[in-house]
Amino acid sequence: MVWDGRYLPGLWLVERALGVAFERVATHGVVSVAIRRSHHIACLAALVRLATERGYVALLATSDPAFGFVAPYGGREPLLTPNPFAIGYPGSRTPVLVDMCASITTVSMASQKAAAGEAFEHPWLMDAEGRPSTDPRVLEQTDPRGSLLLLGGLEYGHKGFGLALMVEVPVRMPGEQAERRIAAAREHGVPLAEPTVRRLALSAARFGLDVPAAL
Repeated sequence: MVWDGRYLPGLWLVERALGVAFERVATHGVVSVAIRRSHHIACLAALVRLATERGYVALLATSDPAFGFVAPYGGREPLLTPNPFAIGYPGSRTPVLVDMCASITTVSMASQKAAAGEAFEHPWLMDAEGRPSTDPRVLEQTDPRGSLLLLGGLEYGHKGFGLALMVEVPVRMPGEQAERRIAAAREHGVPLAEPTVRRLALSAARFGLDVPAAL
């Protein structure tokens, strides 16, 4: 199933999706739900636990292409989200719940430390120049911004990058969306809002210019 979440609360959306999956899994064996335009999902472990309580296995992964807090391995510009993922399955005594992300730390932890004026004990961030940093402010309070380091840090961050790309399926590499938009604009033109067209027409008339037919 593919749902449009309309930016409703992510926790409610995923819980509802799991409920539908629970109804169908006995018939289909495996149920997959992709939710686009979801708001923040919060603690993934709490959601996969809903499945383990029923004897099921659940795997959740989330990303948001609108925000960038993690630079790709070998890069400096923050383009990815921490891309958290979780898996839960029943255990002999208690369920096994794994909830982690592709970065060493999280955006919320960096925000908390920045607000409290605290530094990280270890260099879990990277400033805009690509240098390891313990200062949480480089993530949102500097220009240009820094980023969260991937799991593995500068030396082995390709492993964290691999996990991030796993969550990104289908993969969006930097620049691909921009190239698609440029190609579409060259073929079909750039759409303008009606108020913008009217203002351009008034400005053209003021300076005695011809208005292009496309407007």
